[in-house]
Amino acid sequence: MSSPPASSVPVPRLLLPLGAAVILSLTGDQTMYASLATQTEVVRISITAVGVMLGVNRLVRIPGNPLGGWLVDRFGRRRPFIAGMLLGAVSTALCGLAVGFWPLLLARALWGIAWTLINVTAMTMVMDITTPADRGRTAGLYQISVLMGLSIMAVGSGALVDTLGFRQTLFLGAGVTGVGLLIALLALPETAPALRRFPPEPVGRWSWRRVRDGLRRQITPPILISIILYALTNLAGNGVVMSTVGLLLRLRYGEVVPLGDRAIGVPTLAGLLLGIGPIMGIIAGPLAGWLSDRAGQRWRVMRWGLALGILGFALLSLDGAVAVIAAGVMVAAFADGILTPTTMAQTGDLSRRERQGVLMGLYAAGGDLGSAAGPFLAYALAYLLELKWVYVLCMVLYFLALLATWSVGRERASSPREIPSL
Repeated sequence: MSSPPASSVPVPRLLLPLGAAVILSLTGDQTMYASLATQTEVVRISITAVGVMLGVNRLVRIPGNPLGGWLVDRFGRRRPFIAGMLLGAVSTALCGLAVGFWPLLLARALWGIAWTLINVTAMTMVMDITTPADRGRTAGLYQISVLMGLSIMAVGSGALVDTLGFRQTLFLGAGVTGVGLLIALLALPETAPALRRFPPEPVGRWSWRRVRDGLRRQITPPILISIILYALTNLAGNGVVMSTVGLLLRLRYGEVVPLGDRAIGVPTLAGLLLGIGPIMGIIAGPLAGWLSDRAGQRWRVMRWGLALGILGFALLSLDGAVAVIAAGVMVAAFADGILTPTTMAQTGDLSRRERQGVLMGLYAAGGDLGSAAGPFLAYALAYLLELKWVYVLCMVLYFLALLATWSVGRERASSPREIPSL
């Protein structure tokens, strides 16, 4: 039987305000990703500084996620989430006001702290209200809110920049995030276990030693493999695929791609292909979560996701037509959509309630590390080798991960109606 959830809050009671707030919080960040490269004169930075501005928030989150998880364990869930939403609104407004390198860098670093509190708290709340019987599908539903925020806000903010201007769009984005903050203040429930919402831990060296030793006991091989799988998913999918699709098309076709009697520009086609990613994740996430709940174990679903990832990168490594490249992007994105909610649910299944926030913080840090390392690894290897070997490397990494899941996932599923073993 499944252990009872830490909180009796119904899933819709949490996910509706949580998902709305998460979607609205991403307005400013997606405005930066969609438009900063074209607004360097407005903010008075060089084009080489754009990459720094778009990546510094991830660098801040890598060490910040575990600390954010510790705050979530110590002070409950609502207060860190609301603090993150407030910082998100402030950081977006500061991006709209910033002139020059250092003010904008500070604003983007502040957004990194804000998203740490928002995302780590949200994932921990999902773990609080679920059991292994429904954790996968609930994680998949939470993933929908993140993907919708990324896609809708990117498209909407780009159109608003063209209509209103860059700074005005960021000020509007700060207001939109403020609406999300108001939703959280009015409707977001507290889900932390009542007896451990504010654990009285002593301050000092011994307290930190206890936290460290406790984590060492809790980070078992299965938890470590789940975190590594999430990091690998972000490295290969969010990192390698997203950063190299445009380069792949340009290397094979030049500036335009022939499609029958017509031709389409590489940036346009690359944008269309990358736009498929969130759609695949929205389809795959809840389905994969439901299957992992129904089968009684998650390792089997992860193996299917890794196998699809191998297939996707195999297609990308071929010197194929546009249809083959598109199929590779779609299959790889679908694999990511399978792996993200199942690794999240598996980490929650294996963690202890009193340290769940810290473990979800480590899980999020693994994802940010993979996302940050992916583009760097891809372009460094593409400079030394052909791009197809970057995709072959991703295939090898996914195959090694597939072997690792077999080493820890041999337990028999409890459900008699199992999906086929891989």
